Amino acid sequence: MAKDPLPKTDGSQGAISPENNPATGKPWKYVVSDGSSYVVMEISLPGVKTVNYSVEGNKGSISSSPGSTGNSSGSINLSSSGSGKLYYYPPKDIPESAVALIANTQQGKPVRYFPGKVNFNYTGADGKNQAKSIEINYCQVPVILVHGFTGDKSTWELLDRMLSQKGFMTHRGDYYSTGELSGTMDIGAQSYLLADNIQNEIRFYNQNDIKCSYVDIVCHSMGGLIARHYSTIHPNKGKNVRKIIMVGTPNHGIYNAIDLMTGRAAAWFSKSHKGMALEVDASSGTMNLFNSGEKNGTHINSSIEYGNIYVEGTDGVVEGRSARLNGVAEVLLTSMKHSPAIPDGMGYGTKSITTDFMVFGKIINWLNNPIPKASLNMNKWNNENTLSAGKEYDLTGKGDVLRVLNGNLTINIELRKLETDASTTAEINYADGSKVTIKPGTRINYNNDLTEILLHKGKTIYNLKKQGQTFKVITPTLQAGVKGTCFEVSVNEQGASSIYLYSGELEIENLSGKRTMVSSNMVTSPNGNQIQQNNFNPDSRYKAEWASATGFPTLGMFSDKPGSAFSNVVIGGESMIKR
Repeated sequence: MAKDPLPKTDGSQGAISPENNPATGKPWKYVVSDGSSYVVMEISLPGVKTVNYSVEGNKGSISSSPGSTGNSSGSINLSSSGSGKLYYYPPKDIPESAVALIANTQQGKPVRYFPGKVNFNYTGADGKNQAKSIEINYCQVPVILVHGFTGDKSTWELLDRMLSQKGFMTHRGDYYSTGELSGTMDIGAQSYLLADNIQNEIRFYNQNDIKCSYVDIVCHSMGGLIARHYSTIHPNKGKNVRKIIMVGTPNHGIYNAIDLMTGRAAAWFSKSHKGMALEVDASSGTMNLFNSGEKNGTHINSSIEYGNIYVEGTDGVVEGRSARLNGVAEVLLTSMKHSPAIPDGMGYGTKSITTDFMVFGKIINWLNNPIPKASLNMNKWNNENTLSAGKEYDLTGKGDVLRVLNGNLTINIELRKLETDASTTAEINYADGSKVTIKPGTRINYNNDLTEILLHKGKTIYNLKKQGQTFKVITPTLQAGVKGTCFEVSVNEQGASSIYLYSGELEIENLSGKRTMVSSNMVTSPNGNQIQQNNFNPDSRYKAEWASATGFPTLGMFSDKPGSAFSNVVIGGESMIKR
C-alpha cells in the first residue's frame, strides 16, 4: 500500500472552498463513502454568474442540493452576489483494486484514503477564464470488529490484516474481558460498551478532519447478539451503524443442554462470561426479546443492512437452525468449525469460520456492496427445487439462464444456492453471451446479479464476455477477479483450490497477497497462505477435462462461441420451464 503525507491545506481554498469541520475549525480533509455523507463546497465569487465543475476520474459526484447524489459534471448558477453551494458525494462503491494511500494522524493511527479532485472553471468578473482544483479525499466506512464468547480481539486478527490491505480502517476491542465484575456483564451491558466504541471511533475520525457518520460491524458468535442488541434494543437503536455482518451467531440461542452446561462451566471457571452464558439459553427471556418480532420483521432495524454467514448443520457450537435469521441475507458454509480452538478431529472440518478465506471474501464483498434484503418468509427458505435435464431457470430475471444438461440439480432460489449431484452437468448462460459450465458434484452460491460465485466444492469453467464489470470467484483459499477471460476453477473435498487460465488475464489473491496470472498459467492453493504457480497446455487440458461437459470439442470453439440463445425463458425468476 502506497504511503503519502497528509494532504496540505492552509484552511482556505480561495473563493471556492470546502466547508470547515466544526470540531477543528479547519476544512474537511476526507469524507467517508457511506452513501450519505457529503462535503459542502462553498462558493463566493462576486461578479461571476456560472461555475462549471467536474469530478476528476468520476470519483464521486456533485449535487446542487443535499440528499441528491447528482452528477460527475455540470454547472451552477450563482446568486446575484456571486455565492452558491455545491455538495460533493464520494463514490458509493470503491473498487477492490483501488490502492489506498496512508497518512498518519497526530495520535499515530493511520488514515487509509483514496485521492479525489474536483475541478472548477468560470469566467471571472474581469472577463478572463479562471480554473481551480480542490483535492477532496475519501475513505472506506470504518469497520468495528467484535469477537464472541470466550474470544478476544485476536479473533479477527487475520481479517483485520486483510481489511487493512483493502484500504479499510478498523477497530478491534476486547468485549466482556476477564474479571469478576466484567464476568457478570450480560449482552445488554456489552452493547453499551459497543455503543461507546462506535461513538469514540466517529469522534476520533471527526477530530482528524475525516467526516464520518457511520460504521460497519463484523461480529463473531455472541458478538452478533451484542450488535443486534445495539441495533434494536439499546436506546441508540443502531445509531451510526450502516451494516451488521454476523458470522456463526447463535441468533436463537443454544438448544443442546450439554452445550449449555459446558458453556456455563467455562464461564464460571474463567470468570469472564457468566451473564451471557445464562442468556444464550434458547428458552431464555433474552432470546425471546431478540426474536419476538421475527415473523413481521421488527426483530431487525430496517435502516441497517444485515448479512449472516454460518455453517449448515452445526459448526460444533452453533447450530444452523439457531443462526438462521428471518429477513436477513445469508451464506451457508459446510464442514467448518466455530473457532480454531476446536480440535480438527471433532468432525467439524479443519477450517475455522474466523480464519477462512472464503468467509473473508464474502465479508469484504458485503462491505463493498449493498447487502440484498431477504424475504420474511423463512419457510420459503427451506424450499429446494429439483431441476431435471432440459429444464431452465432465469436466475436474475434479466435473461441469465441456468440450464440442466443432464441429471438432476438442486436449487434454492431464496438462498441463491445450487448443487449438482454426482451425474449432473449444468450451465449458466448470461444475457451478454458469457457462460459458466458446472460439473457433477459442485456446490456454489451466487449473488443477486451473478457477478460473484462462491465455489464451495467441485469444478467450473468460465467464458466471460463482460465489459467494464468485474466478475469474481471466491473459493476457500483463493479469490479471482476478472474482466473478460476464459478460465477453470476447481475445489476438492479438503478445500484446496486450483485455477487454470485458458485466455486473458486474471488477478488472484489469498492471505499471502496478490498475483497476476496470464494465459497458460495454473495455480494451486492448498490453504489460504500458499500459492503455487506452474504452466499447462490449455488445449490438452480443455480436451481432457471439458470437451464432453461443454459440448464444444475444442477450446477455441468454447471460448469464441457465445452462450446459447434462448427463446422460451420466463423473465422474473418465478417458474421453471422446459425448453
